Amino acid sequence: MGRNILAVIAGYFAMAIILFGVFTAVYLAMGAERAFNESSYDVSTLWIIVSVIVGFFAALVGGAVCAIVSKRSRGATLSLMALVLVLGILSGVMAMGKEAPTGDDAVRGPETSNTDAMMNAQQPGWILVANPIIGLFGVMTGAMMLGGWSSKKPDME
Repeated sequence: MGRNILAVIAGYFAMAIILFGVFTAVYLAMGAERAFNESSYDVSTLWIIVSVIVGFFAALVGGAVCAIVSKRSRGATLSLMALVLVLGILSGVMAMGKEAPTGDDAVRGPETSNTDAMMNAQQPGWILVANPIIGLFGVMTGAMMLGGWSSKKPDME
């Protein structure tokens, strides 16, 4: 059981590192003008496409790491999938409840810092719903690639 807990933590940590690192690099490479729609904090279609790809890739790696650390335990994979789903839903609910910037704060300048971008970005509701599902399937696929998803019952070590 201890190995499975460690596997879930390692898989989630791998996902977090990839998401933070890649999104930071992508934002710096794209710049605010391509990451957002003109003069606003509404994310661009390009950013949405990149975020879906990066999110799936991070979840894929997280699932693979979980499978490796757990020695291919289906229970660990299911636990990581549940964690990704629950935290993704909570994150989406919080983002949907976040008030959009108004007045002068709603107008984005060309030199928007990475921190300002993260704090003020406005994503469409459908992507906030899709992200946990993408993560769920990414984790499952990553684990399946390494045999961490089989017809055996979950391990209860």
